[in-house]
Formats: sequence, C-alpha cells, structure tokens
Amino acid sequence: MKRHLVLVIALAALGLAAVNLFSFRGEGTASDREQEGSAVWLSKLENRLDQLETRLNDALARLDGLSSLRASSVSPKGGQAAGSDVPEEIARLQSEMSALAYRIQTLEEDPVNRGYTFLSSESAQLRLEGINSLRRLARFDPAAREAIRSMLNDPSGRVREEAADAVGDLGDKEAAPLLVQMLGDPDASVREEAVDSLGKLGAAEASASIAQMLGDPDADVREEAIGALGKFGATEAGASIAQLLSDSSNDVREVAADVLGRLKAREGTDALMQALNDSDGDVRGEAIASLGEVGAVEAVPYLREMYERNPGRDVIRLATALRALGDEGPFQQEFQRFSQVALSSEDARARGAAVRTLSGFAREEARDVFTQALQDPSERVRGEAERALRRRRD
Repeated sequence: MKRHLVLVIALAALGLAAVNLFSFRGEGTASDREQEGSAVWLSKLENRLDQLETRLNDALARLDGLSSLRASSVSPKGGQAAGSDVPEEIARLQSEMSALAYRIQTLEEDPVNRGYTFLSSESAQLRLEGINSLRRLARFDPAAREAIRSMLNDPSGRVREEAADAVGDLGDKEAAPLLVQMLGDPDASVREEAVDSLGKLGAAEASASIAQMLGDPDADVREEAIGALGKFGATEAGASIAQLLSDSSNDVREVAADVLGRLKAREGTDALMQALNDSDGDVRGEAIASLGEVGAVEAVPYLREMYERNPGRDVIRLATALRALGDEGPFQQEFQRFSQVALSSEDARARGAAVRTLSGFAREEARDVFTQALQDPSERVRGEAERALRRRRD
C-alpha cells in the first residue's frame, strides 16, 4: 500500500510539471530574445524531467523486485537492508520533481515576483534561489530586505545561512538583533555566518554576545568571533582572545595572534611570547608582529635572538617589530641589504622583488632607491618602482 501511495504522489508531481511545461510552451513572450531564452531554459527543464522520470522508474522497479522476493519468502542477495534506501530515493525524487514543477509554474512571472514566490516554496533549494534573486533589488528596496530578513528563521539551516550572509552584504542593520539570536543556532555554519554578518554591519553593540562565541565548539565560529571583535576594537576581549593562543586550531591561533596586535592588547604579551615557539609558522609570524604592536619591550631579547639565529621568512617582521620596540639595528641592516639588491643585483627578478619588499616595510626610507630604480633596464623593475612611489603619494 505504501508503495502505491509513493508511486501516485511521485507520478502526480511529474504530471503536474509536464502539464505546466507544455502549456507554457504554447504561450507568447514579450520579445524574440525572451522567447529564445525561454525555449532554451524550457528545454533544459524538460531534459531534467526526463532524467527524473527514468530514475523514478528504476527505483520503483527495484522496489517491485524487493516486494516480490519478500512475498515469496526469499531474501534478497545481501540481506533485506540492501533495498532499504529505495523508498528514501523515491521520496528524494518526488521532492525534486515537485520543486521542478513549482519552478516551471513561476516561469511566466516577473523575475522579481518569482523571487518572492520562491521564498514561500516548500523546497529549500527554491527558497535559496529566492534570496539570491532578491539580493540586488534589496539594496534599495526595503520590502525586499524585509523579505530576506524573514528567512533568518527558516527551518532549513542552508537557507538561514544564506539569509544571514545576504543581510550582512546588504548592510541591513535592522537584522542585527535577529543575527544575535542566531548565535545560538544549532547549525555551526549558521552561527559562523551570523557572526560574520554582525562584523560586516559594524554591530559593536553585539560585542558581548560575540565574545561568548570564543568558546564555541566549532573552530570556524571561534575564528570568526575573534575577527569580528578585532573589527569592533573590542579591547575588553583581549584577555579572552589571548587564551585562544593555545587553541587546537592553527587558524584560530593565527587570527588570535593577529587581532591581539590590532587591539594593542598588552595583557596578551605573555601568550604572544609563548606563541613564538608555536608549531605553526603563520602563528609565529603573527605573534612577532603583534609583540611589536602591543609595545612588549620585554620581548626584545627573544626577538633579537630569533633574528640573529635564523629569521627565515620572518626576517622583515622581526626587523619591523624590533624597531617598534626601540631596537633599530635589524631594520637598518635589512634596509641596506634590500636596497643593495634592488640597485645592484644582476637578476631583474631579484631587483623587482627587492623594490617590492622595500615598498612594504621601508617605503619612506627607500624613496631614493625607488627613484633610481625608475631608470632600471627592466620594465618589470621600473613598474615596481612606479607603484612604490605612487603608494607613497597615496
């Protein structure tokens, strides 16, 4: 009986889609271009219907075979569980066909109206498309923003996530209280998007709520929370962020080290100094830079030792941090070294790279170097010098 019920429902969805497809084909369109575009789109939909019908027939045939075997008390090869997923497959096909039928029904609507219509669909995929259809309109239409905002409470996690992303991109500050509520969403991806959008909206009033997300079980959420607090300049969160320099996630530790510097969180000094021994090179690099930014003069001996022993890719960060902390020597040494390469190396690529590096850490001091490099025989080097001088003016 269940098998027949599934068959009737599935075929009804297929029939509805087919009827709407062919009835729409018989009606005129506003222009030849629209007619041509509609014909291509309808052809794709018809092909998709054919594919779904084939899959549905295959699934029903398998279900018939299993039913016959069970009726004759013969176990199917591989056990009864071998066909246990067939009804689920039929249900999935039924849902996809119903969504396709709904899509065909709305083809005659204006694209904007279609977006609103999709938001009320039973298909999560169509509701996602509805949000994306209304994004551009919502930039200047309050009604469209409100419609997207209403999807923040959608039963589908994917739809809630997309709606949260949309309101952030749209700068919809009215959505901020709803996004704060979403910080307790059971779906980690939704929580992450809610934090990200609160950051985009500059919702500094949500800092306390976001600070609580530093203890979220999902690493991506913790990372996003650190970044948002950095955007807000939430200095009160410095101590909590410093604790995440011992987090199990490399990305979380890296962002935490970076944001502590941006916040000039002096209370993070001990944790940043410990991070100089982190197993991840990116974390160590951010810790070096941030120690200079927070003014941690007690870190000078350790940074100096790293510079003299084996600075590796952190040589510029070490020189810059030490300079900020009052030790000028490494900065001058690196400035002279890169200047010499920029003006004297026989390798044009090395000269260009040196000019580019100087423009990043010693732009003011290297003005004469850039000016001389404008006469370089290599077009690539001259271009780097022009960009460096232009950046200086900007």
